Amino acid sequence: MKPFGYGLGPSRAGESARSSGRFVGRGTLRGHHINLRTSRVPDPPSRPQGDCQENFVVKVNYEPEQAATLDDLNLASAFHRNLIRDTKITELRAVQRFMLPYILNPTIKTDLLVVGPTSCGKTYGMLIGVLQHCIHLSVHNAKPSERRPKVIIIGASQEAVVHVYNLAVNWSDKVGIFVGSAIAGSSSGQESNRFMNYGADLVISTMGRLHDWVSDNTIDVSDVDFVVFDDASTLITCTEFERRWHFLIDRIPDKCRLFTLSSTWADETRYQAKPYIRAGCNEIRIQSTVNEVAPFSLNPAVEQHFIKVKLIDSILKAIEIIGDHTERPKTAGEKARPPKTVVFTTEPDHAAMVTDSMRMWDRFHSEKAHFRMNVACVHKGIKSNNRQSLLAAFQNEFEETAEGIDVLVATDHMATGIVAPVDLVINLDFPPDLASFIQRVGRAGRDRYRGKAFTMIDVWQFDTWSGDKKKALVDVINATKNVPGCTYPDELLQLAIAMEMEAREIRSIGCVEVYF
Repeated sequence: MKPFGYGLGPSRAGESARSSGRFVGRGTLRGHHINLRTSRVPDPPSRPQGDCQENFVVKVNYEPEQAATLDDLNLASAFHRNLIRDTKITELRAVQRFMLPYILNPTIKTDLLVVGPTSCGKTYGMLIGVLQHCIHLSVHNAKPSERRPKVIIIGASQEAVVHVYNLAVNWSDKVGIFVGSAIAGSSSGQESNRFMNYGADLVISTMGRLHDWVSDNTIDVSDVDFVVFDDASTLITCTEFERRWHFLIDRIPDKCRLFTLSSTWADETRYQAKPYIRAGCNEIRIQSTVNEVAPFSLNPAVEQHFIKVKLIDSILKAIEIIGDHTERPKTAGEKARPPKTVVFTTEPDHAAMVTDSMRMWDRFHSEKAHFRMNVACVHKGIKSNNRQSLLAAFQNEFEETAEGIDVLVATDHMATGIVAPVDLVINLDFPPDLASFIQRVGRAGRDRYRGKAFTMIDVWQFDTWSGDKKKALVDVINATKNVPGCTYPDELLQLAIAMEMEAREIRSIGCVEVYF
């Protein structure tokens, strides 16, 4: 069997995790115009973990069961060993203590909505639960070719779906279930053949490819128990999502339970999701203990810094931030490698320009600096296979001869696909909506590591901002103002105060609250 590259359809449990799941990403990537060096560099500083404990409070609207450790879940022994091997964690995170007993309880027939910040453990908890469900039912399947999916996970982006697929393949090693993929951009012939030959207990998919395979009867969804929306706030805004979901729901049995995972559940998201959330749906909400009254929650392990800077100076400011967070090498003449950094911008053309500018600086100015950086650009306009290679190179762990990427310039479309622990997130602009901001800064502070996010604000262009964008900025300030270490320019604090006063005045006269 070929090593897993991108969406090969069902993967048979029993094959080694190395041959079926992990990206290696050791190529030189010269075809993507990346200047990758193999010269000796000092080891970068370890990511600050410190006392990064779970600063979350969980709120539910039902009488919950709880589990504290993996041992409390009575998982299949081989599955339990795989989790210990890959995650090295035996204690469950806050949200998982409520999610997993709910998912695994066969007497519960209602849907579940889970809302919480990125990196709080929603996706891992969901995946553990549905894999155990498939393992429990797999003994009833007579032949692999007759397997029909019991669970379907639908993700918002190709990169995020590939990451979940890789996790599922590794965790289900030698447990007797088949994990299938239906991912846009992958080889449709390979996916189709593997479904025909092996079937699948669990299908991990993008919405478009899943719709195609169900339409031509490659995938039979008549016996599905669970459907999972991963990153629902992004998923439900995708093109043609509503039409494709109505097509699927007509073919999914009434017994099927819907699990919805989202990083934000603002008014707009709640309104858009209303057609898909059925009556009686139970809710689990995860809030930061720093600010429990905020309408959404950001990861408190990520320091938020807002910087007033003109747009024309934003690239040099980003390089300055990277340099300030790069430790100076102990040996004279060496060049340090910067911490893993993601630089976000809105448009692909701007992302390409930023990448070229940073490479130009690295070529002509890094001799006077104490660091050098490998920079790459990734956005929706790049072919999916190339995007996967770039992300794999970025996610490589540091080694003295490693060929990896230090700084990744990305657009909002790629935010959910970057899953490696990131030390710095730099926003060259404020995104157009709150959900995009949450996904951007959520790249830092993952896996219980600490991180920092810097957002550049051109206050001289406030007049060109939409009302929704200004409101999103104020919401972010209000949600993070009590987080230790967060900083803001005076102009932003004044804007937040002014908008709060205007909102109170509107409410006091009984009008609908409208911003700008």
